[in-house]
Amino acid sequence: MEKLLKPVLKLNPNALKTKELLAHSLYKNGRYDEAIPYFRELANSKDKAISERSEWALALALLHKMPAQKALLNRALDQILAKPGHTFGGRAREVRGRVGG
Repeated sequence: MEKLLKPVLKLNPNALKTKELLAHSLYKNGRYDEAIPYFRELANSKDKAISERSEWALALALLHKMPAQKALLNRALDQILAKPGHTFGGRAREVRGRVGG
């Protein structure tokens, strides 16, 4: 999948959906270090749905990097929990409870 998406991104570096697909493909293939920068970038998107999905995916990718990335995971969870009504707020609270803050 990455081989198909990366050329599209070179042609249109602002293609949010393409970046999101690429990030999730990398994540699903266990390539967390490669997916994390994409999720970070997408988390700052003006598109609320993409932003919230990417914030949560970033937290999940960092969770796979535990315990080495605990501080970054806590920061990612804090960002989610600071937004009332965040789609993944309940899940973020659950993860926070399990990993400790």
